[in-house]
Amino acid sequence: MHTAALQAGRGTLLFPGQALLLTHPGGALDGGSFAHGVPQQTQLSTATLVQDRRVRRAMLEQHRIRVPEGATYSIGHGTRAALGFPERYGFPVVLKPMVGDNMIETTTGITSTEELLERIRDLRVAPQLRPDYTTASYAFTAIHTPREEDQTRTRKNYRYLIEEQVRGEFVRFLLLGGDVVSAFRSPHGAWDLSGEGAEILDDTHPTLIRHVQEVAEVFPGLAVSAVDMVLSRGAGVPHAEQDVVVVDVSERPWLALQASQDPTWGLELARRVLARTVAEDEQLDEPQDEVALDVRWEGVSVMDAFLEHLRAAASRAGLCGRAEAEDVVGGIARGHLEGFAAAVALFNELAVAGHLAGEHLMAVDSRPAEPTGAGSFTLGVPEAGDASPAAEGGPST
Repeated sequence: MHTAALQAGRGTLLFPGQALLLTHPGGALDGGSFAHGVPQQTQLSTATLVQDRRVRRAMLEQHRIRVPEGATYSIGHGTRAALGFPERYGFPVVLKPMVGDNMIETTTGITSTEELLERIRDLRVAPQLRPDYTTASYAFTAIHTPREEDQTRTRKNYRYLIEEQVRGEFVRFLLLGGDVVSAFRSPHGAWDLSGEGAEILDDTHPTLIRHVQEVAEVFPGLAVSAVDMVLSRGAGVPHAEQDVVVVDVSERPWLALQASQDPTWGLELARRVLARTVAEDEQLDEPQDEVALDVRWEGVSVMDAFLEHLRAAASRAGLCGRAEAEDVVGGIARGHLEGFAAAVALFNELAVAGHLAGEHLMAVDSRPAEPTGAGSFTLGVPEAGDASPAAEGGPST
């Protein structure tokens, strides 16, 4: 979404937790907003609801929509019962937290009792202490801290879900406002970034398209949704002539899957989401691969070290421009960036997250600017008359 916004000529205000605000010329903050790719039109109550897998499964079943066989178990005393699940339904099975971010920490392809037990043991570590754990900044559905301050154990009320792993053709459908805009076949499942998948919307049977829309209608309030289905005979076969199982529903678009096979198509889908977010009377600029931006980095603790890290990272990313300290006491640096929009977006997201200079930032304010033709990234004061508009009164953070 960030890349698509920059390509469309929008300014952006980026905060921790992948919170993204789009700005108009002059910095007005009324151009739309996203959190983890979720647009502002999505209702928080619905986004929170779909993160409870037990409730979500029950709602789908109530509407006669098939889901995998599954059951939930407590982390404290449910292990013995959990190990009995594959005895009834067989391997492989899928393990998911019962509540939390969709498609995060989902383990597929578990083929033995020993492996299942090991994965359950992994969940006994409190979520925030697990390696590479991430969580959304918009729908807090569980307490992720340990049950005691000096321990690492998950709280006793933590529950997890075990489901049968359904065999068949895996297809992810993307919906915008009830319209199916993508059907992506993924040979290796939800996290297949091998590039071997394919867009098959034009070859998908209309009855399957209607069924996907029925799934989305169960959860009104989602401006964007991704629906993962497993089809026993494939997307070209009518719904009534095969087994169709909904294995996941998410309030996020998860465009990495499409982008792994065709980055241009992934960005086109992001642009469509963007177009649904801005005001109806607004038009997005034609997408430009390369952009020029005036930038403010706010919340810098150690200015000299930050600028050096910034310069080195910009050089590695192939970005040109400059950076300098604007207010050392206030922790504000300013500068100019030129390069591919995708590289600029990733650069500033990594900066906010603390992966460029080892410290998290409060915000990054980027505004479209005229290219300077710089051939490298340098540190220091710009030439006279080349002041940075982003430094002249950006939005208060």
